[in-house]
Amino acid sequence: MVDNVVSCSTVLQHFLGTGACSLAHFDGSGIPKALAAMVETLKEHAQNHREHRIEMYIVGGFLDSRNISEDVFMQILRGTYKLAVDIDLLCACVCQLNDTMLNGKHVPRIYGIGVVVSSGEVVPVQQFNCQIPDEILRHVALYSEQE
Repeated sequence: MVDNVVSCSTVLQHFLGTGACSLAHFDGSGIPKALAAMVETLKEHAQNHREHRIEMYIVGGFLDSRNISEDVFMQILRGTYKLAVDIDLLCACVCQLNDTMLNGKHVPRIYGIGVVVSSGEVVPVQQFNCQIPDEILRHVALYSEQE
């Protein structure tokens, strides 16, 4: 389960042969490398299965004023396109499709996704009332990673 997605996006890759899943939260750095690692992890679980179909779901972002959500989404699409494997994109609930207004501000409709392992069903993570894009907290997290 990944929650608290704001201008970031969550990517879920689901391997149909085994039901194995790979789930990641992307903020704009290292996306191609991480996508490749996700696929390799799924391939490790697929060695003895004839069904090699990977499904992908992308959820996150909203109409943020700096277009970070759109940039992250486009990096995910470009990174996926460059992989040497066929991936079926089943859901892209991102940017404008994941946007709503709250107290006059753009906010995400869905803050995260999870997967029911027994069934493979992809579900939105329950949203808490206190979750709202907080620019100060986002910057604190970014600056603390740079030090």
